[in-house]
Amino acid sequence: QDFESGVMENWAVSNDLKGWYWGSAVAHDSEKSLYISNDEGYSNEYIDANSYGYNYSYAYCRLNIDHPSVVRVQFDWRCYGRNYMDCLRVFLVPVSSNPYLNAGYDNGMSGSSYVPYGWLPTTNTIALSEYYVPGAGYNWQTNICDINVANAEDYYLVFFWKNFIVDSHNPPAAVDNISVT
Repeated sequence: QDFESGVMENWAVSNDLKGWYWGSAVAHDSEKSLYISNDEGYSNEYIDANSYGYNYSYAYCRLNIDHPSVVRVQFDWRCYGRNYMDCLRVFLVPVSSNPYLNAGYDNGMSGSSYVPYGWLPTTNTIALSEYYVPGAGYNWQTNICDINVANAEDYYLVFFWKNFIVDSHNPPAAVDNISVT
């Protein structure tokens, strides 16, 4: 998914105070991407000093994996965030597990290392941007992860964003050029 088609086919978002938007505030090598924004998609920023607590938002699409196999999940991403407070996490989640993908709900991921039961991480690290990497937030990176999918069924590809509301280190998460093969 390169987000250039003019519509976000098959995607759903569940946003808290800040959340996922599709637009042209930032993109990797094109004009549009999917990104976190605090102003309904006009910018890829999340500054808000007037609140307290955590923000949890989801963007997801449904996929059919018709036979057990190794599935490659690849996407471009950038994210800075606040050390130990903000992170982008990406999962394949069986639809049959009835995941609760609602804004404001953390699915137990208030700590960055927890993986909800049955969810398959699609990153080779615990959480993208969880630890400070100089320049990482402004530079696009490519994540490629091969996942052993044992059951043929429908899955959600879930992009989860968590941030601490009081302070922020821009830019928050942005993803582009998503591929699942």
